[in-house]
Amino acid sequence: MNSRISVARTMQPLIPSCGGFAQPPAGIDAAFESGQVHVWRIDLDRFPHAAWNTVLRPEDVQRAGRFVRQVHRDRFLQCRFCLLTLLSAYTGCAGHELDLRTNEHGKPYLPPEYRLGFNLSHSENLAVIAIGRAPAIGIDIERPVPPQDIHALARQVLSEQENAAFEALPQAQALLSFFVCWTRKEAFLKAVGAGLTLDPRHIHVGLTAEPLQVAHGARSDLFEVTTIDSGHAIVSLAVGHSTYRGRPRIRDYHPTFCASETQP
Repeated sequence: MNSRISVARTMQPLIPSCGGFAQPPAGIDAAFESGQVHVWRIDLDRFPHAAWNTVLRPEDVQRAGRFVRQVHRDRFLQCRFCLLTLLSAYTGCAGHELDLRTNEHGKPYLPPEYRLGFNLSHSENLAVIAIGRAPAIGIDIERPVPPQDIHALARQVLSEQENAAFEALPQAQALLSFFVCWTRKEAFLKAVGAGLTLDPRHIHVGLTAEPLQVAHGARSDLFEVTTIDSGHAIVSLAVGHSTYRGRPRIRDYHPTFCASETQP
């Protein structure tokens, strides 16, 4: 393990450069160390091809080759580039030196020595990356595009209580409420690390954006689930409750790598 990890635990990492680009400042402060999660919002279309090769590893390019369509290969590489540069900023390690691993359900993670949890989601050109000290973090972003039969889909993924509340909604509220609920379920499942091996109908997260503590199965591990952004896309976050403190810090990641912030 790289010795710089121990340094990154106690001080703000340096801001190295990647092929002429300056990485964003991680902004590690007392709030972050106490459990605040940083959520980075990204417009993938603003990241040029020329930047990717400065950070991407051979295994990233190989994995991208599994996608049939070029647009999907590009989206994967754009997301991986942004993830590696952000993790590098938080750890002080170069992207190609990070010991990035994948669990049995396909969720990427860093070993405990890094003391850093993260998760990524994207929908078309929009991506979000959540980073915090909590090891269990999940995030999901979706554009509220009307499905062919939203009520049939709701019956497949909503709990009995959620579906009853959904069926009682005015039609004008149905689409937004469904995607709020779905992103919350996805974020929870990703935080747990089990993906869709768990039946989403057995998970109750509600139809509103309000924070909610959700238990994970028989172990009763609690997760804080909340919807943090609405508009062109819906974003929901789930974090292990015992390590989560305060509201997430929302940050925008630009191709110049100058970070800006907004309030959730």
